[in-house]
Amino acid sequence: MQANRINTWCGIAGLLLLVACDGTSTGTRMQTLPLEANAGGGYGPVALQLAPEMSPVALNLKAKHSDDPTEVGKWNTYRATLSQNGETVAEGEFHINHTGSPEAPMGATYVTQTMLVAKLQQAGTYELRINPVRPEEVTLSEVELELRSGVRDAASVERSQLPEAMPAEPSPPVTPPAPSPTQHAI
Repeated sequence: MQANRINTWCGIAGLLLLVACDGTSTGTRMQTLPLEANAGGGYGPVALQLAPEMSPVALNLKAKHSDDPTEVGKWNTYRATLSQNGETVAEGEFHINHTGSPEAPMGATYVTQTMLVAKLQQAGTYELRINPVRPEEVTLSEVELELRSGVRDAASVERSQLPEAMPAEPSPPVTPPAPSPTQHAI
């Protein structure tokens, strides 16, 4: 029974990992655009032509980070805002971390992170702005926007797609051992 419970939890963990990667691994890559840094430490604005039939649309940030060992364990936090005609359509906060470790400071030099997933209501020109939430700690270069259409959105995963949870076995009652003659009960 213990093996079944472990298999169930591994299956749930795997599904959650896949759901977390939906913006970068599902749907169709529509476009990749270079992003220019702005004076405020962020990126954009970028004008995008989007339409409802592309929904859900994932906007991913792809970048290369430095191999500076002083940046290991640090990250940048940004807020991405997608708007149309001055009205916010979707926004999200995301983090880009340095993937190195003390043993391997370079890490995986390229990172990809979903900034937000949007379900669009109308076709038109949208504007994307990426602003820092806190001071930059990781130096990024070759920053790009990847636009993916028709991604699976975590909110759209139906309960029927999740594995059934195993019923919990009741735990036997725990009885403390009796004190030995050399031990004193407190």
